[in-house]
Formats: sequence, structure tokens, C-alpha cells
Amino acid sequence: MVNLRDLIEYFTNLADHDDTEGNRVAGRIEGLHGFTVDTVDAEAGKKYQGLKREQLPVLGLLLPSAQSNSENVDAVTERNFLVLVLLDKCDPQRKKDAVQTCIETQPIIEAIKRQMIDDKAEGCHMLDRLDIASFTTMPETSVYSSLAGWSLGMSFDTVGL
Repeated sequence: MVNLRDLIEYFTNLADHDDTEGNRVAGRIEGLHGFTVDTVDAEAGKKYQGLKREQLPVLGLLLPSAQSNSENVDAVTERNFLVLVLLDKCDPQRKKDAVQTCIETQPIIEAIKRQMIDDKAEGCHMLDRLDIASFTTMPETSVYSSLAGWSLGMSFDTVGL
């Protein structure tokens, strides 16, 4: 399975974030102002609802799952399944509904995909077995009642246990 520390570090660096001394650091993706790691539970909604305007749009990483795809004990590999969510708040008073939010965040989700493809091409150890053909991008509307944006699903292999 993918090393979670490496995965979290990779996606943290895509977004604006605070360093260990509390200083704000610009991320690698313009317009991406936050990152969070999530599980699918009721607490995730509270976390997203509590984000400040300057932390949005935010990229959420759902903890990945993995399935063995090996039959040979000498060459164990696992297929990892990963979902990212890019969310921003809708604001009906400013005529920013779910569709408008998706329009505004689409360039960011496309930039994330492009960055991952570029990093794979440049030899990023974590993405060297990323299956680009597995990218699945879906619009997300009415998430936790006031958020919208995109989800990005993908798979990649890891070697060894």
C-alpha cells in the first residue's frame, strides 16, 4: 500500500499551507488554498463547514484503499485506489451556485491532474506507477449542504508490502 506520510506530504505541497514555524507557504497549484485528509464520516462535514474563506478552495484526500494484484510471492504488488475532492463554498447571495462553483474550480482540478502527470514524467517515486488512464473526474454538488467542486479518482500500483 502507498506510504500515507509520503502521500500526505505530496498533496500538502500542492496547496497553500503553513510550515512548521506557522508561516504561510505558497503551494504548487495556483488558487488551491488548503489541504485536508479525511475519512468518510459525520466529522468530515463539520471540518469542511468550519474552514475559513482564505482556506478555500480546499483539496481533500480520502484515505486510499488497496487490493493485492499479485499471484507471485516474489513480486508482490498492490493496486491503490485514491479519491481527491476539491471543494469550495457556494454562495447563493452572490449568485455562486453549485454550477458556478464547478466552473470556477475546474481549472484547479485540471492543474492538479497536469501536475501529477508532470511529476510522474519527472520520476516522482510515489507516482511512477500512476495509471493516468484511471483518472475519473466527477462534479460534486451540494456536498455538506453548501460546498461544490470536483472529485478525482485514480489508481496506481505499489511494489512490496
